[in-house]
Amino acid sequence: MAKCAVCGKGAHFGNNVSHSHRRSNKKWNSNVKSVKVQAEDTVIEHKFTKLNHSLKLRVLEIQLSNGEIEHLVTNILDSSISLDDFKWIYQKRWGIETKYNDVKNKLEIENFTGYSPKAILQDFYATMFLANLAGVLEYDLHEEIEAAHSKPENLYTYKMNIAMTISELKRTVVEMLSTSSKLKRERLYAEMTFRLTKAVVPVRPNRSSERAKKHKSMKYPNNSKRN
Repeated sequence: MAKCAVCGKGAHFGNNVSHSHRRSNKKWNSNVKSVKVQAEDTVIEHKFTKLNHSLKLRVLEIQLSNGEIEHLVTNILDSSISLDDFKWIYQKRWGIETKYNDVKNKLEIENFTGYSPKAILQDFYATMFLANLAGVLEYDLHEEIEAAHSKPENLYTYKMNIAMTISELKRTVVEMLSTSSKLKRERLYAEMTFRLTKAVVPVRPNRSSERAKKHKSMKYPNNSKRN
């Protein structure tokens, strides 16, 4: 079974749904190409014969602090950008990856409440609106949380609990938008931020753990719609 050495992508399984909504198991094979890489920083060229086109990519081999080897593929071919520069850039990208994790797994952006294009767009924009609100709230409360928990005896710095932030926003924002009273909105916001500044989680640097691999035929079953 072919599997990509860079991204780990291989065959995946799921359900084939007919027009009459009958389900059958199906396997999808990934279009994996064999490429020889002989150095930790090399440029490869892949030719698409049918399209009369070629694509140049730079393949980098990076050794992590735990000894594991990570492969990065980029279209940045500038040789003045060294392997160490890419290590630094890749490390800085981690915040983007954690944001993707929040949007996909905590906010469940792929879990739609309907099948029509309008329902899917509605769910998508509502989820992104909620994600942006959580980001703004985290930015506003960052200094307050840091000041409240910057004690000499603390081993770690602290940040907002994103799961609780999403829960609080779902519960409070609708009520804030539906009231015409400015005083009530300010009170609801103050109560919400007070709860969030108390429910914080530690930031543990250089934390790494083995990712649990779970196989699910359907991530979001049809009988499990989000609230």
